[in-house]
Amino acid sequence: MFPCQRRIRDAAIVHESGRDGPRSDAVWTMGQHQKFPAAPDLLPGASRPPGWRRITRPMKADAEQKAVVPARRPAPRIEAVLLAAVYVVAAWSWMQPIDLSGRSTAGLLLIWLAIMVRTFSYHVGLGVVLWSVASAIRRRWRTCLAMLPLAAWMAGPGLSTFLPRTAPTAPDDALHLRVVTSNLYWVNDRKPELTDELLAFDADVLCLQEYTTGWHEALAPRLAERYPHVTFSIREDPFAIAIFSRYPFAEPVDQHALGRGDDLPALRAVIDVQGIRTAVYSLHLCPAKLFYFARRQLQQLAALGEALKRESLPAIVAGDFNFTDDAPLGAWVAQFGVTDAYSEAGYSRGDTWPVLADWHRRLPGVRIDHVFLRGGWYCVAAQTGEGSGSDHRPVIADLAFDRAPRR
Repeated sequence: MFPCQRRIRDAAIVHESGRDGPRSDAVWTMGQHQKFPAAPDLLPGASRPPGWRRITRPMKADAEQKAVVPARRPAPRIEAVLLAAVYVVAAWSWMQPIDLSGRSTAGLLLIWLAIMVRTFSYHVGLGVVLWSVASAIRRRWRTCLAMLPLAAWMAGPGLSTFLPRTAPTAPDDALHLRVVTSNLYWVNDRKPELTDELLAFDADVLCLQEYTTGWHEALAPRLAERYPHVTFSIREDPFAIAIFSRYPFAEPVDQHALGRGDDLPALRAVIDVQGIRTAVYSLHLCPAKLFYFARRQLQQLAALGEALKRESLPAIVAGDFNFTDDAPLGAWVAQFGVTDAYSEAGYSRGDTWPVLADWHRRLPGVRIDHVFLRGGWYCVAAQTGEGSGSDHRPVIADLAFDRAPRR
């Protein structure tokens, strides 16, 4: 029984007791089965107690108001906390300093996490875009608006590469050089197809990674006529490398360009391009996708920085670097005055990995294969190839060098 019904019952008892006069024939009924208490129904001969309207009308209004107003949904606190965490992690990854010494394990872990976040920032941004769309469908407008800056921050740079851009143009008397870097994939079972693709590029210089004995036996006979100048460091693991060149080597080749302390090969060959001596590097850095290799990659990158400081010739540094140009390591390399050929003259993101028929092939890839330029060389056109049977796509860069300084 509702409290208001008790008040009506008490009023009826008082009325029957004679306080308001003898009403012995009064009989009262209560509509307890109704959605809200109504005025008492009277049997023939019964009378209403005084003040019954004053008692029942406020009770009706309260019941109707409670029935009309819906219950308010709880605030999406988990969603807000998750969004704030994404903002904090993204901001931290941009502010995390890069210590290439890697002495502290904790510091190395933080650097590795920052590299992973920056490397896959485009993918995080696309996820935030889908999240904001879902929030808009559910009409959570505040959450949707809060996600827009984060989506623009993370996915904006990658999406901007699809906008039309103007590549540099070279004068008629400029030198031209086509450079191709390709990770062959050391267990590739489609060697003839990838060899045909490399020949079709008609490059002047080939910088190859994962150049094993099997690849040497497949490539050397077919490339010998077109590329008479060859240097390589063959290993039966992913870190074997080679350089094939149409132009002669002007100096002895250094197979430990990153220092003798590193047992992994790094080639530096000086080629003579119509009187322009150019240092060509072919590198394959350790992949930071595994924390075990993160310290090794930082050490290799520090050695590369020292090599670029000592380099006095125009340089072309090509290979599989296992980092993107917008990651912290890419920004660190840029301080030595190098420019990425594809970023200068390519279209779209130019993903080079992964391309094998695994589940992650359906996700947007990343460009971890680069052709870095310094000392007068610049890129007028860049594209990626197919890379038959490999887990990487090759990068094809058309370079130019002005004989006369530009005004």
